[in-house]
Amino acid sequence: MSLSALSELVLIGLHVDPDTVVQELQALADVHKAVARRWKTDDILIMGDFNADSRFITRKNLDGLVLRTNTDTFTWLISDEVDTTTADSDYTYDRFPTFYLLFCCLCQS
Repeated sequence: MSLSALSELVLIGLHVDPDTVVQELQALADVHKAVARRWKTDDILIMGDFNADSRFITRKNLDGLVLRTNTDTFTWLISDEVDTTTADSDYTYDRFPTFYLLFCCLCQS
């Protein structure tokens, strides 16, 4: 699949509540499935402020997310080491997990 063959792209944008990070991020795998079924596409990019760092989620919980463990389906475009804040801190709150084949398509373009 090349980027020129990509005729549509579904974007799922969100801001995760800092008090319910684990629950919301676990639910995103189900949201992805529902959107894929509804729109009949795997070309889905989930993006937003996941609050997936610092005091909001432990490393163990982050590594246990379906969005992280299902590497056949999801690829994270922003690594854990990237500071995505504008504040004087070093956290990776903003994320862009995408469907694996879409990631491959984006990398080949």
